[in-house]
Amino acid sequence: MKRSVLTLFFLLCLALVANAQYDKDVFNFRGRAALADGKYSEAIGHFNVLARLDSTDCWTFFYRGIAKYNLGDLRGAQADFNTSVRLNPVFTNGYHYRAITLSRSGKYDEALKDLEKERGIQMDVLLEAIEAALISAYKKHYGSSQNVRVEINRNSGEIRVIYRKDVVREVEDPATQMSLAEAQQYDPEFEEGDIFESEVTPRSFGRIAAQTAKHVVVQRIREAERNMVYDQFSTRKDDIIAATVLRVEGKNVYMDLGKAEALLAPSEQIPRETYRAGRRMKVYVLEVRKTSKGPQIMVSRTHPGLVTRMFESEVPEIFDGVVEIKAVAREAGSRTKMAVLSHDENVDAVGACIGQRGVRVANIVEELGGEKIDIVEYSDDPATFIGAALAPAKVLKVEMAPDGSKSCKVTVPDSQLSLAIGNKGQNARLAVKLTGWKIDIRPESGFYGEDEPEETAAADETPAETAEDAE
Repeated sequence: MKRSVLTLFFLLCLALVANAQYDKDVFNFRGRAALADGKYSEAIGHFNVLARLDSTDCWTFFYRGIAKYNLGDLRGAQADFNTSVRLNPVFTNGYHYRAITLSRSGKYDEALKDLEKERGIQMDVLLEAIEAALISAYKKHYGSSQNVRVEINRNSGEIRVIYRKDVVREVEDPATQMSLAEAQQYDPEFEEGDIFESEVTPRSFGRIAAQTAKHVVVQRIREAERNMVYDQFSTRKDDIIAATVLRVEGKNVYMDLGKAEALLAPSEQIPRETYRAGRRMKVYVLEVRKTSKGPQIMVSRTHPGLVTRMFESEVPEIFDGVVEIKAVAREAGSRTKMAVLSHDENVDAVGACIGQRGVRVANIVEELGGEKIDIVEYSDDPATFIGAALAPAKVLKVEMAPDGSKSCKVTVPDSQLSLAIGNKGQNARLAVKLTGWKIDIRPESGFYGEDEPEETAAADETPAETAEDAE
């Protein structure tokens, strides 16, 4: 009986929760529909009910604030926008509309602070852009060649245009200079080298000038934002970053990095990897260039540094410096070989990278679309390192070239010759890149001499890119 009562109570609670969620969805839909149709009073009513049902949703207060703003209730709108940004401090839409409301209310200083929070641009930069725009508008509309400056009262928003002239004994440029005698007519204390200032704000200096200034202000703000984006991502060069596929144009893939857009060129794409819009993946930042249209960010999915950085973020021992990645050789989309070294005798470098039940390396393999990763232990002894680099093949003997060149002859069991060479020579190729040595692979039944068996194989590739190069 007791269990039946508890079950009934539990089901009743579920029904109440489901009903409350249904009510919220209904009033949310009705409120947004009324707002879109211009029925602002009706929208406010729906959002009032929604606010009582859930007082933690920033969007409810944001939409109600827009409705109040359109009805001319600036104080009520400002209160709702304040609540929206209090509930979500990174809610940029709330800051944006609160700034608009504050400017219409004459609170220009607070409006500039909200723009600063919304755009991430310092208030001084915004004021400098506005002043430069107003000077440009004044000279354009009034054909003045005078040297002027603009003063903006942060509290009242009042704008004053003031022209400046240098006080000199002999005037050479009347537009920028004033004689000492003329200046002393205004104030006898003027001396040569002083600056004479006088207000020349036209009565009509308002709508036309402000409209012209608006475009300049927007341009300056965009330039400041571009510089901020460049500064932000230039420090991320040679690092990995989460990105979302934005669009595909031809063979180029454009990635969304949040505040910027990056280009994934065809040469930096993993073969046979699909890039559909909305897919999230990790990319390696190759280069950040500053251009007239904003920062241009080049990213890669094939760079060995992508594997290096992913292991650094996945394996705490690498991040802490206990385990070091010495070299990485990669054929993107197919196979990677990585050499690691432990600086603590109690820590197994290879085991730390693989993780318990292979979970650490499995996460990276999944991110790379199933690319195989061989992790071998680095050794200062070239013969030992070369033998490990040819894994999974078993190496019987490594003989260094007597002339001191970085070349060697490696003997493997006959049954493992094809394994040591790999599919189309891939295993031998990656071993050469990883170690930086030229490797000549021979079967155990063969011999070293001038008449060599036909079943021998040699690999000659460029040295590996070390972990330091990748960084």
